[in-house]
Amino acid sequence: MPKKANKLNQTFEKLSVQQMADNVDNASLELTEEDFQLSDTIQIIAVFAGVFSLVYIFGLRSFKSRKPGFHGFLSLYSNVKTFILIRSIRI
Repeated sequence: MPKKANKLNQTFEKLSVQQMADNVDNASLELTEEDFQLSDTIQIIAVFAGVFSLVYIFGLRSFKSRKPGFHGFLSLYSNVKTFILIRSIRI
């Protein structure tokens, strides 16, 4: 029986030594949340830049699709002129 008790004590000591070593390793690897926090001004600038870039990209895309351009205006003007000419000939 004393041999079993001695063996159990040795096993317990090994486990406690390993646990202490794990605690030391974990303490060195733990990083606090403050290490990753940016200042408030940098966060505000990043959010503003992201929102502005999205509005700029989607605004330009929709503006280009709605705007017919100079050529579109001339073709529309030509169609109106032709329509008026044909209407006046019929009358």
